[in-house]
Amino acid sequence: MALVLCRLRKTLFLSKSKVEEMCYALLDHFQLKEYEYSVKLTTDRYIRLLNSQFRGIHGATDVLSFPTGLFQQGRLQPYSAIIQKELQMLHNDRIDHSFEVPLDSNVEFRDMGDVVISVPYVKRVAEKRGVLPTYQFASVLVHGFCHLLGYDHEEALDRDRMNQVERECLDTLTTLLDCRSEDLKPLTSQWLSRCCNTN
Repeated sequence: MALVLCRLRKTLFLSKSKVEEMCYALLDHFQLKEYEYSVKLTTDRYIRLLNSQFRGIHGATDVLSFPTGLFQQGRLQPYSAIIQKELQMLHNDRIDHSFEVPLDSNVEFRDMGDVVISVPYVKRVAEKRGVLPTYQFASVLVHGFCHLLGYDHEEALDRDRMNQVERECLDTLTTLLDCRSEDLKPLTSQWLSRCCNTN
């Protein structure tokens, strides 16, 4: 399930229903129909606050992801590993396993996390790069979704793998966006150049 929340008076260049279609297409692509995540469409001001609070970066950005840690490199993590990760964050010096609660076999943890996208920021980047805003949005959504799946771009090998997964995701959205793979393929390289420029 994908929940799309809109904090804008209007989404500027695409409808909420189109965003929902893209969100569900990504779940279908990875055969994750039983999992859920939310996508919040927002303003520069709101994402700037989140960027400052959670990353210590004072400025707007296009997309932020808040994964639950359910996946790592696209693979589902065992429940106990998720609990241990949470415990490590709470108890940096020592893990107290007495806090762990056995997982009921009938209950599964299915919340992948949240993706927050600044729609005005995406529009400006699209104009600067000379691409359709809808294509740029698709690229940003895919990037955020891949972070929920535990992909990262800190190291070169991880960057390459994430870039490959993003390209595959964008290919699945071509029908929805009424375009060709070639139209979307250059968009994934933006993350590679962004990472390389910051190092």
